[in-house]
Amino acid sequence: MVYSPIGRAVKAKPFAVLSGGGGFCVTAAEACSRIGLELPVMSVDAQAEILKQMNSFAPPPVNPIDLIALKGAEAYVKIMEIVARQEYIDGLIISYGYGRFDRTASSRSMISRLKQTEAVATIPDRFNKPLIIVNETLKSGPIYEIYKRHHVPFLDSPLDCAKAMHGLVKYQEQKNR
Repeated sequence: MVYSPIGRAVKAKPFAVLSGGGGFCVTAAEACSRIGLELPVMSVDAQAEILKQMNSFAPPPVNPIDLIALKGAEAYVKIMEIVARQEYIDGLIISYGYGRFDRTASSRSMISRLKQTEAVATIPDRFNKPLIIVNETLKSGPIYEIYKRHHVPFLDSPLDCAKAMHGLVKYQEQKNR
């Protein structure tokens, strides 16, 4: 079950899919399409803003948005914020790889990842749009706790994410009646 506090329910059907790899983008887009969720093309202005955060060989950030060519880890969060600011996007489904720390991670890297996680986790509150993360390995640890504290759900597959967003759409439709 997806937690959706009052005020964060989906207002309509247009969503964005973001991932650090094209495979997730294709799978999530297909799942959204089968369920009836729309993935509108990002505006020319939004695409230009996103491309500033990516290397020159990046694929066009139309939606789904393949983030394989990021300029750096901070760019991932900036792009999510750019997408969340768009009035025609009502929610985000993302594949976000930061999950666990290992003993090879430096303190600086861990602190940076925690700050980025906090920024991602606050997107629903800052932009009043739901965010669902696919990450089948995130089951414990500090990053898990940050998402849980902010009530950001993470599910095991793109299809589960699409189903959860569809549930939020249906919830809002019932609420509006």
